[in-house]
Amino acid sequence: MTPPRLTELQCPRCEGIVWVIDSDFRGIGPDTPPYDQRQYPCSHCRYRGPGWKVGQQSPPEFLLQPHNLYPMTQEAFDYWVRILRTHFPTHPALTRLGKDFVPRLPPDVEVMKALHERVHPVGEMRDQDGARRADPDLSTAIEWFEMMKPGQTLVFNRRDGGRLYISLDQSGHSARCLDASGKTLAETSALPEQVARDAVACYLNGNTSGCARTLRRSDLGFFARLWNHVVNPS
Repeated sequence: MTPPRLTELQCPRCEGIVWVIDSDFRGIGPDTPPYDQRQYPCSHCRYRGPGWKVGQQSPPEFLLQPHNLYPMTQEAFDYWVRILRTHFPTHPALTRLGKDFVPRLPPDVEVMKALHERVHPVGEMRDQDGARRADPDLSTAIEWFEMMKPGQTLVFNRRDGGRLYISLDQSGHSARCLDASGKTLAETSALPEQVARDAVACYLNGNTSGCARTLRRSDLGFFARLWNHVVNPS
């Protein structure tokens, strides 16, 4: 079902104008008839039947305002409020006008979007079968983590392009942390489960460098290579 919206109709008999509030798709039955096949009554000539011509229609998001995903300009919102007040003076939305029936202005949406992205730097989590969760939180990530079986992988995709791969095999968990350019920041295997959990928690908090440090601290091979580099810099 799509959101109901204000729709201007012209009667096929008397050509009078009638306003209705209806949905483009009602969600009733397998098909929703188009407006010209619906049975609307005419308040001018009492005709009731099909053949109506559609005129103006409010945006589907009008009666949903304020909507974080579908903003409206103040001008457009005010225009449709005038039509709502004229043709549907008892509509309950009018009692909320100026309170919680106000437009979500486009600049507000951009601010909220930026705030949302700061709070959720990881925009998506996927498993090896393609199942995904948008904006995963730690509890959801740990739930998926605990359901992993050998041969399975979780991928955490940052909004900036970085990625964290967590895999499970017979020897334990392995991980690979990439930055936005695809450069490997840390890669290790046979991780203790708690280290893998800590790495996921760092990554979800937006701390990519902390995630990489957590993984490198558990990688004995990394410290051996670092020591060899210090002792034999050439």
